[in-house]
Amino acid sequence: MAFDAEDTAIPPLASHVDVPLVIDASPPPRPTINSPLDGAVIPTDDVRVTGEAEKHSRVTLYANGAPLATTSANAWGDWGVTLEDLADGIYTLQAQASDAAGNPSELSLPVAVTVDTQPPVVSQAWVNPLAVRTGSALATYARAQDAASGVAQVQATRLRPQGGVVSLYYVPTNDWWTNSHPVELTGDSSQTITVTAVDGAGHSG
Repeated sequence: MAFDAEDTAIPPLASHVDVPLVIDASPPPRPTINSPLDGAVIPTDDVRVTGEAEKHSRVTLYANGAPLATTSANAWGDWGVTLEDLADGIYTLQAQASDAAGNPSELSLPVAVTVDTQPPVVSQAWVNPLAVRTGSALATYARAQDAASGVAQVQATRLRPQGGVVSLYYVPTNDWWTNSHPVELTGDSSQTITVTAVDGAGHSG
């Protein structure tokens, strides 16, 4: 069998190769923070933050202006990250997305959350001594404090000398919480009042 020399020749190399070049100078849209809601009080030091961004973009989460975590949005644009071991206090959260070209988005709208892991403290509680002597309406006072989320409610239980428990709910008056109620004192009988404060995160102390 005969072969033509031209059939076995190596084809000439192309003088140039076309390579597509994509220029992306447009930033991705501003991401959102969907959870937690603005104004939320978190009772633990771990805060789960979720939101939406451009799909497959890189999302950086900021707290009070400092970057704390980075994650990636999935194919649907959903992202989430957990901030761990946060100290009690107020945090302003914002997210920023970056696309594959490195273009950063605008910061998301701020979301303020309060981390409160500690119960409130009832620093003072006292009873109007005149009412104790006369058996009239018993006025009790309590001062409660919570540095993170504030005191939401002060309540108490009163053990009656003849048996039974009376629940007392206090109303705020400046820095004090007060309650006034009829008292049934006979002779030298005594009653025990236990005061409890509840903070904005639901902790009691």
